[in-house]
Amino acid sequence: MNQPIQHGLQAVFASGEGEAAWSAALHALFAKGDLAGAERLLTQQVATLDSEIGTLCRAATRDAVVLKGWDELIEAAHGWPGEPITGITLGVANEPDLAFDKGVLHTPYLLLGLYADTAWPWSRCGRDALMAEAAAECPAWAGSEEDIEVFLELTGLDPLNTALIHHKQRFFIREGSEAAAPLRYVDYVLGCWWRALRFHQAVSECAKARPLPGQVPVLSGLVELRPEVPAVHWPAGRSVRGRSQQRAAAVRVDIDSAGFDAPDMAAKGLIQRNLLPEPEPEVIGSQLRRRFALAEPEPAPKRGLLARMFGRG
Repeated sequence: MNQPIQHGLQAVFASGEGEAAWSAALHALFAKGDLAGAERLLTQQVATLDSEIGTLCRAATRDAVVLKGWDELIEAAHGWPGEPITGITLGVANEPDLAFDKGVLHTPYLLLGLYADTAWPWSRCGRDALMAEAAAECPAWAGSEEDIEVFLELTGLDPLNTALIHHKQRFFIREGSEAAAPLRYVDYVLGCWWRALRFHQAVSECAKARPLPGQVPVLSGLVELRPEVPAVHWPAGRSVRGRSQQRAAAVRVDIDSAGFDAPDMAAKGLIQRNLLPEPEPEVIGSQLRRRFALAEPEPAPKRGLLARMFGRG
């Protein structure tokens, strides 16, 4: 017996093609940096979501979700004695071994990568080139991050993130004739997209309002969290087609004047670095098939595209 439709996306998600088309529209907005457009689309759906996830989404406002530690990141890049920092990747993930004790909130942690032009020309890239390289089997910059440690923290998403971790309907297996998707599945999908939106917006707020020396672009994404959608944050004042003079403009200081005392990340356990092993050719095909499987059930955990991009092993 079919359950009554309580949300419009239940009918849209009745078919895999319907869900894929809806998700593809959101992916396109994120890809071109239109986070405002993505927020308008998602807000319309979340506004009528009468559930715990809907309540948590509405509570996770843009002002409530904040990326902390950005000023320290700028200071570290400014005082770095090596090659100028010309590109940043910032991934968000959950710890692989989570405690499921009742009442425990789960804070997503961040994976930070700071890059010079040694492996890939960040300073001369445009948005399209950066997104294309990010979609490669193994981005050229993978494993070449500079040895700089900075403590960053994402706040305001713990309740929603925890509810998604414990959600009871993460999959929708379509069998036989089309039927409306369960409301709880729609609930889960919208919650995941809202988490992605607020994370990318928090990064964008910092990257655009307080860019690193040399107008450094930031590539952000979710690692083994649905949806694994990346976004590029382009600093105000830098052409999206690339800026050949950025490298010359990047701030350099002598090692004697750096004077930056980075906090110990090993104790924090929040930002992990140098976790990327050499790619194994025999498993690349299966990794590629994982990329943005929009309408299919989530596969068993394994290192996928964004895991390689942001350095999670």
